[in-house]
Amino acid sequence: MTIPSLTPLSTPPSRTTGSFDDAMDTTLVELDAMVDQLNEVIPAINAAAAAMTAVGAEVTVGAAEVAAAVLAVQEVADQAGEAATDAVVARDASGAARDEAVAARDAGEAARDEAVAARDAGEAARDEAVAARLPTHYDRTNRWQGARTTLAPPAVLSVVVGEVAQRLQVPPLDITQASAWGGVTDYLTGAARAGRDFYVYVVAGGVVLSPNVTTPVGQTTATARKIGGFHCLCADVGVISEHPLSGYLAGDILPASVWDLYHRPVCSPEGMVYVEGIGKWVDIYLASVSGGALVSQYAATIADGASATAFDGYDFSEWLGRIGKRLPTQTEFMALSHGANQGTNISGAADPVTAGGHVDTAGRRMVSHCGAEDCCGAMWQWGIEAGGPVGAASWIAQYNPARTAQLGDGYNTPNRALLGGNWSTGTHCGSRCTYWATGSVNAVATIGARGVAEPVGDMRT
Repeated sequence: MTIPSLTPLSTPPSRTTGSFDDAMDTTLVELDAMVDQLNEVIPAINAAAAAMTAVGAEVTVGAAEVAAAVLAVQEVADQAGEAATDAVVARDASGAARDEAVAARDAGEAARDEAVAARDAGEAARDEAVAARLPTHYDRTNRWQGARTTLAPPAVLSVVVGEVAQRLQVPPLDITQASAWGGVTDYLTGAARAGRDFYVYVVAGGVVLSPNVTTPVGQTTATARKIGGFHCLCADVGVISEHPLSGYLAGDILPASVWDLYHRPVCSPEGMVYVEGIGKWVDIYLASVSGGALVSQYAATIADGASATAFDGYDFSEWLGRIGKRLPTQTEFMALSHGANQGTNISGAADPVTAGGHVDTAGRRMVSHCGAEDCCGAMWQWGIEAGGPVGAASWIAQYNPARTAQLGDGYNTPNRALLGGNWSTGTHCGSRCTYWATGSVNAVATIGARGVAEPVGDMRT
């Protein structure tokens, strides 16, 4: 608000300047004018005073509001302080609870460690007792498994070696690494392993592989125990559609050949594979002679009716029986030869001479799904079953007098099955190929044999 200004008086009357009366007149006139101005200013002053009064009231109200706000802030601050105090108390309580939980955990872990120690002590005592009572003890949680270049042990092994019982958890063995062979480096390549049998030995604190039949290098029978083994593929399989061995290379582990003291044939397991479907062990290779006995061995000279030791069907039955094997039935032959070449014979259509690693006329490897070699189109193989046309209604010698002494005659003897086809049977060859037109005394170069064996009584999985 603006208050009007007052006009000042002119020079006051003086007795020394002009007429005094005139000056007074002038002054009175000016005073009247000033009175008029005052009359004009007074309302403005009153208005200003009223305005000041209103402002004072507003200031008073504002001050009250500020005071109220201060009180509210103080109340919030008090509440925050109380909350902070409660939080500190809760934190302290939580810390105490945490410390109690940690202490409980530590106590639990200590109790667990004690329980583990007690368990280990119990197992050690049990193993010692087992070693004392059962020096040949061997057990495991599951079968050994093998494929390509990896041998996978059971989850847990329990075995007595010498007079020491061991409980082992062994990692998978890579047969391309010296560590799997106890530091020996002779068998790290496929070429060095192709067509060979290898053995698994338990030694102090672990497992090592070796080609040695009795003990690994640097060990004795008191420090190492043979508990299993496996056979390695003799030649590259190449690519064969839907064949489980497709892509396998020479020297890779044949999965079906892996054995141990529970999962094995009743005979020596070398050169054999297990056929799951029939629950039988079968020879990988056509039979050959070594050390006066029939064996299943890669690249060995195949035994037949014209070999250095000649064999007819009876001979094979007798020789196989001496080592816990027999000739296969037709059903068994179909199972063991499943996945082999069908409708073809061996490349070159000639006597294979030696066992294993051959290809057929289409360039396909002559190997079945289980890993059996030369099943179809290499040589006929004697079956155990008899049938077909019978011989004459008379007594016929069941031996060759030029080779053996009297072994008995047969009357109306049936023929015996030949299985698979030989090198000249061509498109007739296959898993179901049979020939029922020859007797057991027939000994010719086109007929060989393959052994079959039962599994041991305890077939733990």
